[in-house]
Amino acid sequence: MGVSACLRGERGTPPAQRQSQYSARFMTAVWRPATPAQHLHVPQHAVRHFKRILDGRARAELLQAVDDYRTGCVPLEVPVALIRRLAREHDVRYLAVQAYFEPDPIELVLPIGV
Repeated sequence: MGVSACLRGERGTPPAQRQSQYSARFMTAVWRPATPAQHLHVPQHAVRHFKRILDGRARAELLQAVDDYRTGCVPLEVPVALIRRLAREHDVRYLAVQAYFEPDPIELVLPIGV
């Protein structure tokens, strides 16, 4: 049974039991930390939000930062910091409000080497 099935529940399943099933599946899902390959999807997706905003040079710099992370030349914080700055500068609200780019508390910023 998937998470969405837990939320819907079987007919007659008490809400407390559905909550317990959902909580167990949720914790299983978040128990494993994201891998570098999984983290790569976030900046790759964010690049799309700058497609019509950035000039060629700025877009190339952003793509290079993402590619440098992909190849292991720089830590994830490099493209994340660049995206954070560009989102603020160009008022890309969708990205500016994402906890991935603006975590609270700040200590949640990924450590160097992730």
